[in-house]
Amino acid sequence: MRCYKCDKELSVDDFCAGCGADVGLFKKIVRMSNAYYNMGLEKVRSRDLSGAAEYLHGSVRLYKKNTDARNLLGLVYFEMGDVVEALSEWVISKNIQPADNLADHYIDDIQNNPAHLEVINQTIKKYNLALNYAQQGNYDLALIQIKKVLTLNPKMIKGYQLLALLQLKHNEFEKAKKTLEKVLKIDSTNPVAIRYSREADLEIAKREERTSGKKKHKQEERTSLNGNDVIIPPSKYRDLNNGSVTIINVVIGILIGAAVVFFLVTPARTKSIRENYNALVLQYDQDMAKVTAEKEDLQKQLDALNGQVQEIQGQTSSNAQMQAAYDALLQAYNLYKSGDYVGGADKITAITSTDGMTEPFMAIYNEIHDTLLREAASSLASSGTAAVNSGDYATAIANLSKAVLYDATNASALYNLSKAYYSSGDLTNASTTANKVIELFPGSSWAGYAQNYVTK
Repeated sequence: MRCYKCDKELSVDDFCAGCGADVGLFKKIVRMSNAYYNMGLEKVRSRDLSGAAEYLHGSVRLYKKNTDARNLLGLVYFEMGDVVEALSEWVISKNIQPADNLADHYIDDIQNNPAHLEVINQTIKKYNLALNYAQQGNYDLALIQIKKVLTLNPKMIKGYQLLALLQLKHNEFEKAKKTLEKVLKIDSTNPVAIRYSREADLEIAKREERTSGKKKHKQEERTSLNGNDVIIPPSKYRDLNNGSVTIINVVIGILIGAAVVFFLVTPARTKSIRENYNALVLQYDQDMAKVTAEKEDLQKQLDALNGQVQEIQGQTSSNAQMQAAYDALLQAYNLYKSGDYVGGADKITAITSTDGMTEPFMAIYNEIHDTLLREAASSLASSGTAAVNSGDYATAIANLSKAVLYDATNASALYNLSKAYYSSGDLTNASTTANKVIELFPGSSWAGYAQNYVTK
């Protein structure tokens, strides 16, 4: 267990040996988070995925850096067919712990399989379309779409739940029961599946009760004959018609046929044409709604992915800057200890910002910063002055410029820099630098010497 402030390994004590922070409550929270993780793991082993997800959610809510709990929560989501939620948990885990993290392996397995990614995208689109159809009351279209979803992703619990709900809506209670049994094989205590299953059982019991009641009523209506009942046989008498009656019957039949065509067939055909037209219009509207829904869904997914990319890029950039600052400080400290003040000053000035740094970082930084710059300026001023005297003006200008940058109060360095500029023929910079000597150190001997390099 590491300190939440300075990231130092914690001991058995209730305070951090590195920064002195009180970590008693922090340790209790982490232990409770681990306990929730262990309970979630037990639930997973017994195929109680809903219960496992609840415990693992509690674990990461208590301690968001519990990457073991977050990775297992992602696996639970993946097993339940919710790949997007699984990827979200693994990406967060990877950002918290970039090295030695199983989330890397899980993410790579998905990203390195373009066909699997395409199946995931199609599953999301079709599920959202089916849900949209169901909300609009187009249950048949929703049923077709959700079956396609489950063909692509046979473990998608949300898909089975929607299919069972549609089957209950169509009074297909036995089919709904079979669908819900598939859910319970994946997640043995799924609360939605259990509730739908009870509803299906209740409706099946009601149907069986109604059926048995009808059979009983029919049996009661049937009574046996006794010796006093009289059986009357059906009459076989036929009235033989003559020829005129036959002709009349034919004419009447023709008229009835014409009437049937006019009053029944023609209106039915007109109605059929009208219904076909309405069906085409409805299909067109549904196709347009489908295209619009898919477009909106794709835009939402794109916006969500762009937001995640920007967030991850911001975190990565911030982490990279902090890591670079730590590396530069460590190198500067080692050079400081070895007596290489110039090299140490170069490293510590490379740290452009100390915002958000830990207390141990700032303690070391403040301890060596001023000393490094002061000693480096003194060393560079000496080597620069020697270079001026030997006629190596380029080296002199480079060393003395850095000396002045590290210690603006070093009058000797500033004076010799103006002398180096003057001797190299750069009269403009020589005059500017000499004026700085006169301005910063008025009345000193350096100001008097600098008068020689001011361009008249």
